Amino acid sequence: MHSDSPIAAVEGCPVCGGDGEVRELWQADDSRAALKRLFGDRSADALQLPDYRLCVCRSCTLGYSSPMIPGDAGFYTWLTAQRAYYNESRWEWTRVGELVAEHFKAARGVTLADLGCGSGQFLKMLPQGNDCRLIGIDSSPRSVAAGRSAGLDIHLGDWQLLRDLCPGGLDYVTGFHCLEHLSEPVAFVRNCAELLGPDGRLFVSTPLYPSSTEEGWQDPLNAPPHHLTRWNVKATQALADAADCEVRIHLPPAAGVFSRTLRVYRFALSTPFAALGVSRRRRILYSMIGALARPWTALKLLATQVARERIDHQVAPDVILMEFTRRIKPETATSS
Repeated sequence: MHSDSPIAAVEGCPVCGGDGEVRELWQADDSRAALKRLFGDRSADALQLPDYRLCVCRSCTLGYSSPMIPGDAGFYTWLTAQRAYYNESRWEWTRVGELVAEHFKAARGVTLADLGCGSGQFLKMLPQGNDCRLIGIDSSPRSVAAGRSAGLDIHLGDWQLLRDLCPGGLDYVTGFHCLEHLSEPVAFVRNCAELLGPDGRLFVSTPLYPSSTEEGWQDPLNAPPHHLTRWNVKATQALADAADCEVRIHLPPAAGVFSRTLRVYRFALSTPFAALGVSRRRRILYSMIGALARPWTALKLLATQVARERIDHQVAPDVILMEFTRRIKPETATSS
């Protein structure tokens, strides 16, 4: 990255207010080049992007951007038009579905709002009927139109629309891979939690920082202006404290060490999403051939994956699911 960046002074941590340490410069040219390579789309050269510093809070270890400026409408119009931007499935969709399934079956009128819902893939997985109300909110007109055409109750806007749509409160709010896009993560969690009923739950998932690709490849989708924050377990607890919530962490099993190594190798040495028409078996074969051609690079990446951090005695995966509940405050005793 460049060392003569004209970026302004580093902002304080958006979660705890602590001092930030600059780890990397991420300038507009870097971002455009990485996006062009990722998708194989030269039109990325025309994107209007700011320069950033990638920082880590010395206190809560949150990774965050300075400045905390998200991508504009032009950026997201370009990005959401790229194939493979939206996931067809996620581990956390299944996990949250399991956690709420019994409530949906046993109770009537359960309400759930999915923020950043895309065209509503997660909503389609949930039990229907029993007077439940499933709401989606997304900022992409194209995704909202697709969801509505499938008969879903999806609205154009952001999380601040929740209060108007659900003035009576909700049982569940979900936000899969949207927290990292926001410039005010504490306000997001606090305000969503305030709309929950007494036993309500807010489920939020993000990539886990650092990702398994971090040492071998800089993912431009896990960097600004797309992702403004990067989350680990310690930063998640700091977020819960700042938002006056309790949090429970859910983690999936990590992929195997050789699978992770080949994935990083393929991403580091190719144009990952430009080869989507190639079968998974053939992509793995190409990665193995490339590894044999550059054995020292492959061994270095393998060593990095072997040494990947452990969380609760298991290899750290690439996603973290946070389950927030409102913190119960002890009632203030009154003297008689």
